[in-house]
Amino acid sequence: SFHGIAFSLIMNTNFIYTPLEGEHSKGNDRVFSLLNMLGLNSKICRVGKNFEECLNSPINWENVNKILNKQKLLSIKFIKDALL
Repeated sequence: SFHGIAFSLIMNTNFIYTPLEGEHSKGNDRVFSLLNMLGLNSKICRVGKNFEECLNSPINWENVNKILNKQKLLSIKFIKDALL
């Protein structure tokens, strides 16, 4: 789930996320965190929510890419600082 979303974000491809249930539900946290950071909570389709509505909710790819690039730079800086 997480890696599929990550790939969709990198490729600027539309997606929806159906949260995991039961013993695997703890895997939702990192997806929720990522989508929240990117302002894409509308892509989370819980049981009972209209999947078409989730799929058709717009994605501002310019904004998403800007946030991802900023996070990438912060990550690179963190690694460089940790190695010095």
